[in-house]
Order: sequence, then structure tokens, then C-alpha cells
Amino acid sequence: MKHLPLFILACVSAATFAAPIPEWEMSFKPFSGKYSLYGGNIGDPIAPTSENKKISFEVKEGLAKEIFNSIGPDIRRACGANGIRIRQKDGISCSYDKETGYMCYFGFDLRTGKSIGGSVC
Repeated sequence: MKHLPLFILACVSAATFAAPIPEWEMSFKPFSGKYSLYGGNIGDPIAPTSENKKISFEVKEGLAKEIFNSIGPDIRRACGANGIRIRQKDGISCSYDKETGYMCYFGFDLRTGKSIGGSVC
């Protein structure tokens, strides 16, 4: 019982000095990008058909930087790129170059809905 006042004081002090946790809310943000519909494989594309249709997306700048920073670390000596930082995770491939900035690619097989790579390298 002697320590109860100290315990209460410690709890009140911790609650007083604890930083408030900001409330997070999911929201959709605009972005700009490009896409390509194709058939075959990304390394050897052909015209898409109703039986063989895939899509590859290219995003740049802000969104690409967010993705790039989320999927690290850099891959060493990837794709023979000198001075270009490359990061990959499953079907997402991102790069950063001082001249072109941040770029990311990802894709989907539109027949199966499965995530696939969006670039060759």
C-alpha cells in the first residue's frame, strides 16, 4: 500500500507527457502514370488477345518514390545498371536515377488477376 501513491503518480505523469497518436484515415490520392496492354511475356510482348492479355503500369515521381522507399533495400549490380539504384519485391520493380528520378513498374495478368512483373529488369 505504501507504493500505491507513487504508482498513481507515475501513471498520471506518463499519461500527461505521452504524445498524442495522430488519427490515420485511408484516403485515395491522385497520381499520374502510363500503362501498356500486351500478350505473351513482358520480355517478348505480342498483341493482346482475349485469351492472353496482361497489363503493365509505369508510375513516376511521388508515388514511385513512396513505393521505392517501401520495398528496399537496393539490389547490387542489378540489370547491369551503373549509378542507378534498383529495388524489387515480387512483381514490383523500381529504380532511381539522378537524371530520370523515381520510376516503378508492376503488372497483372488480366485473365487470372495474378500480379506479374511490369518490366523486363
